[in-house]
Amino acid sequence: MHEIPATSDGFSIRALRDSDVPEAVELMALAWPEWRTCHEAMIRLDPWRSKQCGFGAFRGGRLTSYALFLYRPVRVGRSQISMGGVAGVVTHPDCRKRGLASRVLSAGIEWMRSMGISVSLLYTASPLVYSGLGWGHVREVKLSVPVSSLTRLGRGRYRITNVRVTEPPVGLGTIYDESCGRHPISLIRSPAYWRVWYRWALENPLGDAPMSRWTVAWREARPVAYGIASQSKIAEIGAFPEEEEALLDVFDALVAGVARTERSTHIGLDVPVDHPLVCHLPEVLKSPVPCGMLLVTDLRRLLAELGPELETRARGTREGQARLESPVGSARLTWEDGRVVMDDSADGPAARLTPGGIASLLLGFQSAADLCASGEIEADDDTLGRLSELFPGLNSHFWELDHF
Repeated sequence: MHEIPATSDGFSIRALRDSDVPEAVELMALAWPEWRTCHEAMIRLDPWRSKQCGFGAFRGGRLTSYALFLYRPVRVGRSQISMGGVAGVVTHPDCRKRGLASRVLSAGIEWMRSMGISVSLLYTASPLVYSGLGWGHVREVKLSVPVSSLTRLGRGRYRITNVRVTEPPVGLGTIYDESCGRHPISLIRSPAYWRVWYRWALENPLGDAPMSRWTVAWREARPVAYGIASQSKIAEIGAFPEEEEALLDVFDALVAGVARTERSTHIGLDVPVDHPLVCHLPEVLKSPVPCGMLLVTDLRRLLAELGPELETRARGTREGQARLESPVGSARLTWEDGRVVMDDSADGPAARLTPGGIASLLLGFQSAADLCASGEIEADDDTLGRLSELFPGLNSHFWELDHF
């Protein structure tokens, strides 16, 4: 059991026990009452619950501050990395401004390191709380499509139905694996994940809003494409590669549903910019915005996890060398003929990276040149060029349905 003894102010930090869950749910509901049932489902139904942990600040046996840390396996090319997520941070109004949330988050960071979780992802409207603990901004290109400019894209060749998330047709997971799962970086979704996600979605606070239903395109009796929308945003959309035309009919149905139920002037599209749907969209507005924050808990561990993918990339690059230096560790990489070696040597050209720069470079959110221009990397031109070959920009993207 992870526990930090009480300090002079009487607060102790420890991992939550099962008996603490009701109190944690009620504390979360003080800030977001609409998420009470959803958060409890996230705790109890998570497909990787054995690798999940909540941390809280306690005084006199009372929970006063709380955060939930999740685990997700993520594929990056040939590699698999261990990613953690922060799913809600809350402090009781009577105990705020005492640094309790920071202490809870710090305990969670140490727990992630002990669990071998190399990266942590979160979405927040209060970035200053997290930047002081090492999370850095990550920028993606978010797509916003004005409803007024949209004409029907599909030709109506596919039968479209809306299906409750608790009654999914067999095959949606296969569509994900064949479309979204082929992207350079993607969440690994097991059959157990899909089964539990349906149950979680039933508990979500949006009720009969679009997120509680799949929009599915069919060829005869076989589902070939699907999408799901929420809060004026298409959160996920995919099709079998040979049926990508079905994306257009699914998109039309999702836009009509969001426009009707939410009366939005714009529809957000939460997909990578190289998604096959994007080339069909007229007047797409693209703007890089801070969409989340990533924390690398251990640079060397993440590089080791990325090893198989880096060796694949190294086969097509010049031989090179660079020392990566960051607040969470340093390492020298040497690559030649498909072999990548990591060591502790301080020799060689150095690239100094900020917390956001580490994650953006290693996971392919931005190129080394772009990160240098924004001040996230400091390195000479030759080193930047070599890093760009080993760590290319991948249009990296995470689906947000897991509510990290």
